[in-house]
Amino acid sequence: MKIRKILPYLLVIVLIVLGLAGCKAGAGVQDIEEAREDVVAEIAEDIEEAVEEETVEEASGELREDWWKAPEGGVARIEDLPDPDMDAGPYTIAFISNDVEFDFEIDVWSGFEESSKEYSQLNLRMFDAKNSPEGSVIANDDAIATDPDLLINFNWTAAGDTLADWATENKVPLIEVDAPWGANAWFFGVDNTYAGQLGGDALSAWVNENWKGEKIWIVQATEYESGETVYLRNSKFLERFLEEIDGSVEIMNLGDEGKVDELNAGVSIEKALQLFTDWLTANPDADRIVVWGSTDEGVSGMYSAAANQGREGDCVFGSINGSAYATDIMNTDDQYLGTVTMFPEFYGGGLLKMAYDILAGVDVPKVIITKTIFMNLEDALGYYPDRF
Repeated sequence: MKIRKILPYLLVIVLIVLGLAGCKAGAGVQDIEEAREDVVAEIAEDIEEAVEEETVEEASGELREDWWKAPEGGVARIEDLPDPDMDAGPYTIAFISNDVEFDFEIDVWSGFEESSKEYSQLNLRMFDAKNSPEGSVIANDDAIATDPDLLINFNWTAAGDTLADWATENKVPLIEVDAPWGANAWFFGVDNTYAGQLGGDALSAWVNENWKGEKIWIVQATEYESGETVYLRNSKFLERFLEEIDGSVEIMNLGDEGKVDELNAGVSIEKALQLFTDWLTANPDADRIVVWGSTDEGVSGMYSAAANQGREGDCVFGSINGSAYATDIMNTDDQYLGTVTMFPEFYGGGLLKMAYDILAGVDVPKVIITKTIFMNLEDALGYYPDRF
């Protein structure tokens, strides 16, 4: 079937790249005030609406002239793409990872190694950018030196634009993971709008069942540095939560601008612990607190802060990333309702499926969304039994 709806994702990519151009060289930090454009949020909302309508074409048998370049629009879930010929090739695919230090990236890396075994003629070359601009330049050069048939870049540092330029100049297809840089590249990764909405649904349902008619406070662990797309994890959570909450519930700290208290903890457990400790100390009467955050690390730190004051029972918690930071607490305290997971261990399988479809001439939409669910304890026991 033909793709029935084309979304202006090229505009999204351009806007995000403009925001990322302001990154600090040492850490790839984006100026959130410049990046937080209304149009980005509006188009991001269209992703979830379009997913149900989008389909992809079967392989044509012949590569189009500009086959190496992503289309300007279109969106689909990874499971909607046709299964590739795993014996096609031989192909050399170069994968660059931001680092192999953090759990999420380690799971992505390991998933690639495991999934690559299913492809009989695949030469998968993997490079660690070491979470730095200098490491990224080296990883880019090493990846290019492999003369790849396709590039996959999972890298947040400022060298992403140079790799995208090289791919365009040399007509090599490029898939960018979670961090978009190039106008001609495909995007694979997280729908941050949807992730936030899943959390809003889960926590509002719990509040409606347990705190109806009560006064509540909402505190978010926010990660400003990565820009508007990541901030959607919190803004869309709050938007959905407010839509679904029972009218008898009174939110005590909803400001005139429609925001609640935000603690800019990033991914630092220690910083989140300290910031929430300060908040709890300043709000001794808050006894029904909804805690949400864009990362498991931030919310796990906030949980520790509440536990240190014996107030974890006054809170209900939810977060994003599906890591052990969340599931370890979920296993001991049912006040931690769950975590939105994107299954990083499945990234490799999804990206190789996407890559082989591109190389085969399948009309792959510009944006491919990975599997995403709000994972409660029962789900976690099923998906990750080894953690318990």
